[in-house]
Amino acid sequence: MKTTKKNYSRRKLVAGIAIFASVALIGSGFAAFVISANQSQSVEGNIEIGKVEEQSVSITNVALSESKIQFEPKAEDATGRVRYDGTNKEILSTTLSFTFNHSDMVESIHVGLEVPEGIKNAATATANYITLPAAVNGVDIALTGDKSGATISDVTDTTNTKTVSYTIAFGWGSAFNGKNPGEYYDTDDAGKAVDDAAMKSTLTAFHDLLATEGTMKVNLSVKLN
Repeated sequence: MKTTKKNYSRRKLVAGIAIFASVALIGSGFAAFVISANQSQSVEGNIEIGKVEEQSVSITNVALSESKIQFEPKAEDATGRVRYDGTNKEILSTTLSFTFNHSDMVESIHVGLEVPEGIKNAATATANYITLPAAVNGVDIALTGDKSGATISDVTDTTNTKTVSYTIAFGWGSAFNGKNPGEYYDTDDAGKAVDDAAMKSTLTAFHDLLATEGTMKVNLSVKLN
């Protein structure tokens, strides 16, 4: 069936369009911080990417630059009370990329991130272990105007087709003064003043929240002009 401007306008009455890229991260993939170089607790996670195409606008080539997020010490942190165990290192961000066609009819693309309750709880005002990406509250990437930090490029030799690159980034919360705990407990004046028992209690509570089963999903929906 031929797609017309009227067809597109009618679809605007629907809350978004049924175009989704689902990115699932196994919740148990979040590893505990190591308390010493010889105490490591970790469970590997993986990512699966699926997509559903709408007949008029298709999202393809969906990918992530990193297959998992890890709240771990930095790879260069080899000393101190909390350190890199040689296996699991800090990975707080991943870049989502995808391609879509009929860009002349697209006003914006909405990126929404669903996270497990444990991740949400780790970012509450009470816990403040981590900060959440903007996409948790939904981000609209406009093709013109505010691109919300995304990069949009034309696909060479292909009419009305574009690629999008958008980084989803977590951060460290005020409980660790905005720093990786490996830095906070070993280099920050406030962190160094925390005794070993209190430090271990905090990191254990943090890990217990992140170890809650669940998945992360990135949902993409298109708004037509």
